[in-house]
Amino acid sequence: MARPEGPPPFRTLGEVLRFNASQYPRDEAATDGTARLSWLELLQRAESACAQFRNLGIRRGDRVAVVLPNQIETLVLYWACALWGAIFVGANPRLGFDDLRRILDHSRAAIAFLCESVDAAVVPDTMPSVVLTEKSAFGQSFAASARLDDGDLPLILENDVFTIVYTSGTTGTAKGVVLDHRNLIWCATSTATSLGVTHDDVLLVAVQITHIFGLSAAVLMAAIHAARCVLMREHSAGQALDLCEWEGVTIHHGSPTMFALELSAQRRAPRDLSKLRTGIIAAAPVEPDLVDAIRSVLHCDVQIAWGLTETSPTVTITRDDDPFEERRASVGRPLPGAELRFDDVGGEYGEVLVRSPGVFQGYYDDAPATAAAKSADGFFRSGDLGWLDDLGFLHLAGRLKEIIIRGGLHVYPDELEALIRRVPWVAAVTVLGIPDRVLGERVCVCVATSSDPMPPRDLLGALRGAIEGRLADYKMPDLVVRVSEMPRSEGGKILKRRLREDAIAKIAAQ
Repeated sequence: MARPEGPPPFRTLGEVLRFNASQYPRDEAATDGTARLSWLELLQRAESACAQFRNLGIRRGDRVAVVLPNQIETLVLYWACALWGAIFVGANPRLGFDDLRRILDHSRAAIAFLCESVDAAVVPDTMPSVVLTEKSAFGQSFAASARLDDGDLPLILENDVFTIVYTSGTTGTAKGVVLDHRNLIWCATSTATSLGVTHDDVLLVAVQITHIFGLSAAVLMAAIHAARCVLMREHSAGQALDLCEWEGVTIHHGSPTMFALELSAQRRAPRDLSKLRTGIIAAAPVEPDLVDAIRSVLHCDVQIAWGLTETSPTVTITRDDDPFEERRASVGRPLPGAELRFDDVGGEYGEVLVRSPGVFQGYYDDAPATAAAKSADGFFRSGDLGWLDDLGFLHLAGRLKEIIIRGGLHVYPDELEALIRRVPWVAAVTVLGIPDRVLGERVCVCVATSSDPMPPRDLLGALRGAIEGRLADYKMPDLVVRVSEMPRSEGGKILKRRLREDAIAKIAAQ
């Protein structure tokens, strides 16, 4: 049954879980393909995990590292942290050893929960750890029926920290973003309203719960309306479409890469996606043609959103009643309560600054970085370049740090990439600045090519010919480096620092 008057004004994540367990005790909350839990069962398992926290000496404010894929145990630990006042520190188990070790070291977690695929040596010697397996004693205890009395749980306030989310570190060292209950509740509630989420919806959680996209815009957004979650351990295009058909999925979030792979899979073997209603496409630049294809082939009226880990994440989003062209070529309008400002940084576009209830408290244990990221009046410096059109829709032009300054003139990678993606033999493209003694930087195009149609031998000449006359001459490519694929972070973002290092090495070897 649908909730007639919408959810109450939640203050903390724990309130969300308790409300759903009381109002919809037998309704399914989540499945991961191996188990199905009702809202009441999810609360009971979370409380059981809290009892284990107490036995292990974990206190309110302690960091709990969760290095697990999307599975029931991940959700249980997520909600247990919300109830116990512990701080959820998620990390994708697919991260490399060094990245995982840094997160564990930097967060100073009180305990780490790992899946079997993670090398246990990644955990510092002084940090207790639990490896969760199907036969794990701790995992079995999640199913215990013991309940905690209200007096056993600490009082959680809306400005208490719920999570430290480590950024993907695509251009530098990852930082720990500190988000409180108020940040996340506001953002998830506002995002749910924009998508028209109801109790009857079924959300495919193919984005990682340990990433802000999955943690807030998926799991918490669904929970605000007690919608059901279908968890995927990791994304596979064919499996995602199968689950959409079998589970009656109505909402599907993903990155452009995920949706592009699903389009190919659907064209090869069509599934019944008639129940698929909407979702969010984000985490990387979105081409209008891709949005058109998702809506026509997958029958998913996907919405484009923009935000960052530091903004919980959603700041802007398109809506189903927006003008057609804005819904495919912009990243939408700000959520109610979110403000945008544009700082002049020279060149054609300004840096987008954000002020909203979703803006983070700061970077964990990094006061200088926090001070540099926020203005005196509370605006967060996003590092993205953009502008608002006459209708109030935001358009992006790339990252401030990724501007290429060639001969003193600004070249915007996103602008060039958008044109190159239209070339038939281009499968993927990233534009980078490569150091140059004369010009300062040269424009380097890293391109992955397709086999149908076959690419020409002279890639640089062909690209320049394809886009000639569309951009100023100083924005044209100087170099082309061919790659097999683009290295990506757990959130789907291209790791440009690694790509730049590889490109420089290839150019030097020529």
